[in-house]
Amino acid sequence: MHNSYIPWSQEVKYLGVYLDYKLTWKAHFLYIKKKFRDVTRKFYPLISRNAKLTRENKMLILSSYLRPILSYACPVWGHAAKTNLKLIEVQHNIVFRNICKAYFFMSNTELRKAVDYPSFMEFIKKLSIKFFNSLTDHENEAVKSIPLYTPNPKVKRPRNILL
Repeated sequence: MHNSYIPWSQEVKYLGVYLDYKLTWKAHFLYIKKKFRDVTRKFYPLISRNAKLTRENKMLILSSYLRPILSYACPVWGHAAKTNLKLIEVQHNIVFRNICKAYFFMSNTELRKAVDYPSFMEFIKKLSIKFFNSLTDHENEAVKSIPLYTPNPKVKRPRNILL
């Protein structure tokens, strides 16, 4: 612009999502982790083990305030590496176990079955499926004109993870 040099950047924040040049999403996951921990600290008096709220109300706080922080733009980064996705899932499980007052010997799967609460990865898959299905019924003509995409099952892409 106007003969000025624009420096190259390894990552950029666009619409609240960090994009790096290899699309590994590592910077985005670290940002989400920090943001989630900061917001969780603010809600801690309400969702701690010793809080007077019922478990249902604590789960409502988790579902309506905390989980959207973790799942923002998940159809875009849902195909990331398992190690990166694990960063977010661990943070979610820490808060979930705290709300359920779980002991160290209780597994997360047992807790989810007892409380009837989906895992974070199941929630991401559900959101992504809903997103991809809504593209066909979108009101924008440009989005409607996009041809249907049938993914190759041998290639790891966001839509293939849902199959």
